[in-house]
Amino acid sequence: MSVIATLSQLKVKDVVSWSHYSTINPPNIVEAEIVGFIASNGLRAPETAAANHGNIYSSLPVVNGIVTPNDYTKYDYILLRKQIGVDVGPPATPIYAYYEIGIPWIVPASITRTNRESLILQIDDFDTNRLDAIVRILKNNGFLKYSYKIVGNT
Repeated sequence: MSVIATLSQLKVKDVVSWSHYSTINPPNIVEAEIVGFIASNGLRAPETAAANHGNIYSSLPVVNGIVTPNDYTKYDYILLRKQIGVDVGPPATPIYAYYEIGIPWIVPASITRTNRESLILQIDDFDTNRLDAIVRILKNNGFLKYSYKIVGNT
């Protein structure tokens, strides 16, 4: 379930989605995990941040009379990771892309946070010879944190 959030409510490990004021790479964020909040001197790819700043700056609004500095090093960033695939292994491991998004680039009204929960699934009359197929389905769809328990006939 997604809930509307504000920038001040966001924290590390939140899974978020939002829009940007203009086209940057990536164009919008959909279900990415916040890894950290960083100052510009901690950027892993400052050249990408500089290019994105150049592409988006003219579309940034003035907020409460405050103008975003026309210098990508003068504001903070959110470091995100998004799963973009799965290396089926063995063992299966997620493949991530990392993004550094300038906080002024985010349209505040577009922010949503996804609540992650657990699912308990019961399959009655289950043939245990099919367990490998179920595990493969989970892994191929990016579900790498799972457990199961086979309960004998009663």
